[in-house]
Amino acid sequence: ERTTKRPKAEEVEVPQAAPVPPRQVYVTGFRSVTEEQLREFFASCGGVTSMYNKFGKSRSVYNRETILCTFKKDKALKKALAMSGSSHMGATIKVGLNTQPIATPKQAK
Repeated sequence: ERTTKRPKAEEVEVPQAAPVPPRQVYVTGFRSVTEEQLREFFASCGGVTSMYNKFGKSRSVYNRETILCTFKKDKALKKALAMSGSSHMGATIKVGLNTQPIATPKQAK
């Protein structure tokens, strides 16, 4: 009779979760938007430090996809969240706090 030896708790490796970026929102609802248009949309909020899709790819044009935007300050983040439900070119834009770990940003191919 074979028995399987179980590892002790301290021997089990637990993978580290990817960190959740601070001051990051997800944005959905745009049919097609350029990075410049998105920066203009959030201009009243404050500085956007980065933007990319949920796969970590930066694009010049985002088509019907979730966009992740990171802001410099908490005040800018709060203003961006308050923009959820606003309209842009006939589309209702949803802005929410990103609580999911994301891929590392990389350049689009």
